[in-house]
Amino acid sequence: MKDIEQLYALWDEFLKEWPAQRLRTMTLDEYTKAGSKDTFTYWLEWRLRDLGSIRGIWASKFGIFSRANDEPKESHGRLRYCDSHAWYSALGATAEEAFEKVRDYVIQIAELASQGDVDGIGALGFKDSEGRSLRIKEAEGEAFRWKVAFHYQNRQNPVIVDVFKPALLAAYTGRSASEGMAALQKAAIAKRPAGMGILEYGRQIGTTHQQKNGGAAPPPAPCTNLIYYGPPGTGKTHKLNEILEHEYAQTNVSPEEWRNRFIAEKITTLKWWESAAAVLYDLGGKADVTQMTRHPFIQAIAKTKSSRNLRATLWGALQHHAIKDSIVATQNRAAPAVFDKNASSKNASSVWKLAGDWEDACADLIALVDEFKRGPQEASVIQRYRFVTFHQSYGYEEFVEGLRPVLNDETAQGEVAYEIRPGVFKQLCDEARQSPGQRFAMVIDEINRGNISKIFGELITLIEADKRDPLNGEKPPIEVVLPYSGEKFSVPANVDIYGTMNTADRSLALLDMALRRRFEFRPLLPDGTLLGKVVFENKEINLCQMLEKMNARIEALYDRDHCIGHAYLMDVKHFDDLKNVFRHRIIALLEEYFFDDWQKIRLVLGDNQKEKAHQFMTESETDLNALFGENHELENDALKRHYVLQEKAFSEPDAYIGIYQSFSSN
Repeated sequence: MKDIEQLYALWDEFLKEWPAQRLRTMTLDEYTKAGSKDTFTYWLEWRLRDLGSIRGIWASKFGIFSRANDEPKESHGRLRYCDSHAWYSALGATAEEAFEKVRDYVIQIAELASQGDVDGIGALGFKDSEGRSLRIKEAEGEAFRWKVAFHYQNRQNPVIVDVFKPALLAAYTGRSASEGMAALQKAAIAKRPAGMGILEYGRQIGTTHQQKNGGAAPPPAPCTNLIYYGPPGTGKTHKLNEILEHEYAQTNVSPEEWRNRFIAEKITTLKWWESAAAVLYDLGGKADVTQMTRHPFIQAIAKTKSSRNLRATLWGALQHHAIKDSIVATQNRAAPAVFDKNASSKNASSVWKLAGDWEDACADLIALVDEFKRGPQEASVIQRYRFVTFHQSYGYEEFVEGLRPVLNDETAQGEVAYEIRPGVFKQLCDEARQSPGQRFAMVIDEINRGNISKIFGELITLIEADKRDPLNGEKPPIEVVLPYSGEKFSVPANVDIYGTMNTADRSLALLDMALRRRFEFRPLLPDGTLLGKVVFENKEINLCQMLEKMNARIEALYDRDHCIGHAYLMDVKHFDDLKNVFRHRIIALLEEYFFDDWQKIRLVLGDNQKEKAHQFMTESETDLNALFGENHELENDALKRHYVLQEKAFSEPDAYIGIYQSFSSN
């Protein structure tokens, strides 16, 4: 943290670089450009981070942002993408159009701030081309708004303090965070001691909060336990991917955050000998065991692998992979041989070094350490979530913790051993505990396919909102002792749990009651309004009407849980697309639903109301007497009804139109 004089100087530097009048001529590249540290948004988020931080949230808070990755990305309801930028869809069809509205928005904030109009800033929002307010529900954008306002206010008569977290301001002023930032800022300013500078006052607010809470972070937002359910193809997984991308990912991360995540994701998976080699390389090629055990790589791996005697484990790995000519006294050597040590005296520690063909054997490790040393590159992204899919064999050991076999090249004796390894949920909780100001998400796809009691175990109680660890020292969490490691464990309040449930596999009524009590359930049903139309041979096929009619019939013949989701038809743009989807996906799905009951499938497709040429399924009768002779002794006497898939119907537009539109004659 810089001292106060430095902070005021930094503020002056910003206003010199970005005076209010420059905002009117600001270009899109000046506003946001991946890789540039001179843009308006980079200044606000990074160079001015000590004057009220707005880090740790998605770049969409800026309304429009530059993309570092130019790979094609499909636009959706919330965000629109092009090769160079992404922006709120409501702001326009092009990046230039969206930026015009964003720039006007920033200009208005600066003007209102200079006038001291706090209420006006609070009521401000993005506008469309006709001046109407756009309802963009983004709490993250609010921090950006007040950050801009703070820097363009009249410093001689300040009306905004550089604290942009409602919870912190609410705690300091004794107000409710639900009152909104405008009311909280006014309440905070009213308490500012006479003669105290605005930056000094902002530090006082932060210090007061820390003293009240033992240095803890502000109270976290209530946790989310949510399951999206519905028939296949209704966009449940797509919905979650959107949530993850925009709420649990962060661009332009700090070097410290990036390093911590790098170690957690790429270093903790290394074997002991690999970690030793990586550490030695990072330390210049040689070090004693004490130095190595203090290295963050080794410390992180030790926590992950629950090593009881770190020095002994590390020594064993070094000896096991020592070169043949080394003075190491061990009979158990294994490839790769990459370590050697000096002959230590009574007053000197043994120094280990990389030896032999270590450069070839450790090429991947060298690249890994070099990447770590380079640090975060521009537009680096941290993903604060884990994604798993439940199935019948998935268990507690994979989700929470359990024993894992260790391959023989990880042990000094060359034998198979077992180590206690944390599962994916425990790992996420450990990461979340280290970053109480951030939110993390555990996403479980097909949650109803797993045995919930088996997978969650004793943690099923801990995931309830009132049983969580608030991470602020105000309330002790409910803890359990984990059966394998013996560690005390609780679930942090900043971990959200999302799930998807395909109701065609199992209805809500059959779901584990423990799960139902602890989760909110939101249905995602087929939405035909998202579909377009297909024109072929001057005939228009209304995909919305077609889907709605089929689903109405499925619900009447079966139930709502087995309807057809709109996702099956989302990519249908041409008639050939429609033919392929119907022939290879929808017909197959209906076969599965109705167990080859072709009569009901015909009803769903409206074949009973179409002329024969437009029927996907046609009825035929087999003459059993002609096939087997008159004395076949089969039931149904001489005739047997069966159904035939009529391939030519898939090329007839009227076959699809006839699903939802009745014709005058058959």
